[in-house]
Amino acid sequence: MAPSLAAEPVDAPSSSELAEATYLFTLGKMRADESDYKGAIEAFDRALAIDATDPYAFLEVGRFYSFLAQVSRSPVQRGRYLEEAVEHLGQARELAPTNRDVLRSFGELHIRLAERNPSSLALAQGAFESLRAEDEEDLQVLISLAQIYLWTRDATSAIDVLRDAEALSPGNRMIQSMLVEALLGSGEEQDAATALRSLLRLEPDEIEHRLRLAELLGRAGEHAEAVEVLESSPEPMRDDERLLRLLVRELQLAGESQEARALLERLAPPDGEEADEGFLRLRVAIHGSLLDYETAAADLETLYDAARAAGDASRRRQDAQLLARLEERLGRAARAEDLLRTELDAIDEQDSATAVQLRLALVDLLEREQRIEEAAALLRQGMAGAEVSRRVALGQVLAELLANADRPREAIELLESLAETLDAEAERVDAMAASASAADEASGGATGGASDDEATVPGAGVDEAERARDAAAALRLRQLLVLLDAELWQELLDRLDDVPADDPELVAGVEQLRADALAGSQRIDEALALVTVPRDDSGRLVVSGDERELRTRLAKRVEILFDAGREQDARADLETLAASGDFDNLLFTAQLYQRAELWTDAARWFTAADEAQPDEVPTLFGLGAALERQGEFSASVDVFERLLSLAPAHAPSLNYLGYMFAERGERLDEALPMIRRAVATEPDNGAYVDSLGWVYYQRGELEEALEHLHWATRLVPDDPTVQEHLGDVYRALEQSSRALDAYRRGLALEVDEAQRASLEAKIDALEAQARTEQ
Repeated sequence: MAPSLAAEPVDAPSSSELAEATYLFTLGKMRADESDYKGAIEAFDRALAIDATDPYAFLEVGRFYSFLAQVSRSPVQRGRYLEEAVEHLGQARELAPTNRDVLRSFGELHIRLAERNPSSLALAQGAFESLRAEDEEDLQVLISLAQIYLWTRDATSAIDVLRDAEALSPGNRMIQSMLVEALLGSGEEQDAATALRSLLRLEPDEIEHRLRLAELLGRAGEHAEAVEVLESSPEPMRDDERLLRLLVRELQLAGESQEARALLERLAPPDGEEADEGFLRLRVAIHGSLLDYETAAADLETLYDAARAAGDASRRRQDAQLLARLEERLGRAARAEDLLRTELDAIDEQDSATAVQLRLALVDLLEREQRIEEAAALLRQGMAGAEVSRRVALGQVLAELLANADRPREAIELLESLAETLDAEAERVDAMAASASAADEASGGATGGASDDEATVPGAGVDEAERARDAAAALRLRQLLVLLDAELWQELLDRLDDVPADDPELVAGVEQLRADALAGSQRIDEALALVTVPRDDSGRLVVSGDERELRTRLAKRVEILFDAGREQDARADLETLAASGDFDNLLFTAQLYQRAELWTDAARWFTAADEAQPDEVPTLFGLGAALERQGEFSASVDVFERLLSLAPAHAPSLNYLGYMFAERGERLDEALPMIRRAVATEPDNGAYVDSLGWVYYQRGELEEALEHLHWATRLVPDDPTVQEHLGDVYRALEQSSRALDAYRRGLALEVDEAQRASLEAKIDALEAQARTEQ
């Protein structure tokens, strides 16, 4: 064993003793080289017993014991050698705390020890941080320190160190790989993707880098780029099943569903073998995006049955919700309802998150079925006995249901009840916190008797109570919005008088609501007085600097002016704002003209915005729509085609351009895939589904048209255009009574004069036809 390494001062050895110690130390190294480890240890121990002042001697002996630990086959002996290494390197660090060789060996040893003793990692980190502080360009130190930070999940520090290492050694594969891990650990996925691209250039044959990069791009919505990364794989890895499955998924998400389906067939199991779950889920997604809901439902039914057979309740319930949606989409609402009710009834804990999800899915279905009372009863049932947060969440859904059913006062009453529940909860939490504080003071601040579950974080009760009060305030604000939507102007004004004025953001919102209520009550000048904007002595709008706040107030002011028929006043302010030439002001001006349906002015300023800052999707979309509304069909098509060349997956543009073609009965072979892609992106967007039904109608494919228009009427039952389209399909199918029902439903909704005339003419024609046939 080595002599004691206590930290007390040691007398300096004489010259003869130094000579003897040097001889013994040299002898120890020679015996170590000859693999006479026992003899080496004896020589080293004798040398250190004579001279315990040389840090390099302790360093060499510590390294020797570390080497013995590496080559030892006996776990017990390995542990003893490591203990000796720790002891000797520790003494070396005490004697020379800033010596780089000592610090490096000390740190490297403690990195090895961290597997057995995690606390060693902190000692290693301290050593390498000291080394870095002295020399920031020691690459090996930076790499070791970064590894420690990664192990301790300090991604931010790891990134900082690795950026320095990257600058010293550009193109270093190890550094790039570690940097990717650090960036992912810190959530900086965009930078991680950039680092992975660099790594992939260095190691193009490394499939893990390629898969990870594609996954990151997919998560960021860059599906086309993910496809490119996967399709550019070297030939040997192109048949890797993981790569193929990921490529199928990214193709589907990039809107290339036909290509995805063709590639998926390569992954299909041989005849007689069952497809695995991953394959079936891919096929469900692809057939869903191809709007082949029947095939998707069949595969999902297989997955649902498999989950049921395996007793996997969680997966079964998730699949039930997806399957119910597909069944409803296929016109089998009763089957969808049965699936949801079966799974909901099977849950013992009705207050669980899963039960709430199923309940809400069933409520949505019942609402689309116009079975409002049943949906409301289901929500009230879920609220009964539920804990406060879930009761409030379900109550908010019920309030929305009532408001949408033109029952605003019931919605308001419910929202107030929920707000009072949250007020009571805040008071309860306050009381508990006060009681705990009093008990703590009485015990002198001791909390040792509390269990882990009972222990409270200081301020936690205050935060919880504050959250409850904020939620109650949000519910009371929602009451005001219900009154606004219902156009109950005086009641809204009365309630606004009771809103507390201590929150600047709330005050601004209340001011806008009050302006809406006054304008709705035809008190226009009072409304305008609430949304004043800065003006010069001549009364002209003042535009300068950051106009965000000005635009917020101006939007409401212009809206009121246009609605009140004071177009000239609105125009004066808008033209002054646009004259600044600022892109945001130009776009804002165009959008306000668009809201007012002044299409020529909207097109003029969208064009100006595009010239100021070209190729912005919102600008081009607004311009294309404005041109179409003006009747400039060819110019509108050019704009939308330009937009889609920049953003091929922009669903609103795909739908708009496709519908334009469908309305005119032109280029229907182009319109259909456009609208199908839009629907695949947003399958529950009623406007897109209506467009799809209409293009099928124009193509003469009436059964397909009927299927999609039926679904559209469920998604947007209050849209007269959808009802008219459905009536047109029934009329083409010579189902006159159903056509009449659809036209009458459309006429009962809010329609403009042109649509009213169209619907009335169609109703008159069918009624005349019926009289003739009688």
